[in-house]
Amino acid sequence: MNPMIKTGLILAAGKGSRMGQYSGQSKPMVQVVDKPLIGYAIEAMLYCGVSTIDVVFSDYSKDIVTLQDQYKGQHLSFIYQENVIGSLSSLSFALSVVEPPFIMTDADIIIHPNVLKQALDNYVYQGEDMAIAAIASPTFPNKQTLHIRDGCPVGFYGKGYTCPNTKRDIFCQGGMVYLWFRSPRAELARLEQDGMRRMSIFLNDYMKTHQVNVFTIQDLWDVDTPEDISASVKILRNSLITG
Repeated sequence: MNPMIKTGLILAAGKGSRMGQYSGQSKPMVQVVDKPLIGYAIEAMLYCGVSTIDVVFSDYSKDIVTLQDQYKGQHLSFIYQENVIGSLSSLSFALSVVEPPFIMTDADIIIHPNVLKQALDNYVYQGEDMAIAAIASPTFPNKQTLHIRDGCPVGFYGKGYTCPNTKRDIFCQGGMVYLWFRSPRAELARLEQDGMRRMSIFLNDYMKTHQVNVFTIQDLWDVDTPEDISASVKILRNSLITG
């Protein structure tokens, strides 16, 4: 792993409304095969050599603190956020205690530790403010599209985006894992006053005025619904059998 990045940040404070009351647990604690959903992000970061992981949680996900015993001795810290108004608010809140450089993701991704480690080992820092993951071979190809022009990320687009066919442009699934080398605290403070809540909108604006790079991850996906849980279980069990 890039020796600069020894801190991880996992955003787990959201309501997870699309998951409903699945299993009676908060979204990060829903069991997926052999571990809670958030366990995939935690274990991938630990495998990559992250020495400290800070997890932002709220009343929506307070059952997550039970993981303290499971990961005892692994430098896993839980930060309580009282007022949650979107993932941007969680990032802004965390920046009071987490300093760059750090790797950030939401609590609802599934990624194999080897896949994340390979991506980070191949990444070369060139003085940028932050970097965004681009997914080379997505298992779930119906997530947000990342527009890359001349090797640099330009912006995120939703489902059904029609991609222009030019030699300068690449369109792939992207996001869900971010490397921060400079704190966006000042930018977030201004945007929060305007009520902005969506991470993708903030990042689209951020890309226009900051140096943002891209790095390639072979595959990862986020889990938002009970249907995503069922599909993920089938994929993971099949990989255990065949791999």
